[in-house]
Amino acid sequence: MNFITNPIKAFIFDMDGVLTDTVEYHFLSWQQLAAELNISFTRKDYEKLLGLSRPDSMKLFLQDRPTTDSEFQQLLQTKNEYFLQRIEHLSPANLLPGVSNLLNTVKQAGFKLAVASSSRNTPVILQRLEIASLFDAVSDSNTIQQAKPAPDLFLDAADRLRVPPQACVVLEDSAAGVEAGLAAGMLVVGIGDELVRSAHLRYSAMSAVNLAQILAYQH
Repeated sequence: MNFITNPIKAFIFDMDGVLTDTVEYHFLSWQQLAAELNISFTRKDYEKLLGLSRPDSMKLFLQDRPTTDSEFQQLLQTKNEYFLQRIEHLSPANLLPGVSNLLNTVKQAGFKLAVASSSRNTPVILQRLEIASLFDAVSDSNTIQQAKPAPDLFLDAADRLRVPPQACVVLEDSAAGVEAGLAAGMLVVGIGDELVRSAHLRYSAMSAVNLAQILAYQH
């Protein structure tokens, strides 16, 4: 794929771990549920859930523990309630370092912006962070059922932006998200360590992202 023949027109951001650190709130919510169900749950276990849909995360979390459909749905609801309680006081102060500057720079440069997240809570989180107005499109599990590592969320975001996938940059911090971005045919920027080693470009944190380097990238 030659990104030079498809000049970048849009930036698509994952949310958890990229725009804000709700990852920890999710971990604590899962941990609370695990304690109630007497399930062993470590941070290593949690890493396997990153980027997955709610149902897929719950299936992996339960470790083949038998549940009825109604019990399964109740567990999904309970876990989400624990999470919503923890983000009640989310504010712009919870944006990760470098995010506000990068969003404003990209926006002012004329690029389109979107969020593509497996979280059904994406709209409320963006509102509480006070950045919802910066984005031209939001794609989440409220409308797209195929979660990452399927490319559907990113392809839907590109479609909503009316930009070809090859003209989009994806910023991701999970292995499933990087895989999804690659499958969508987009330029993938990984944020973090070994989890994102397959990305075209990789930065240790959002504050380290180099916009000029991304725009000059040739694959």
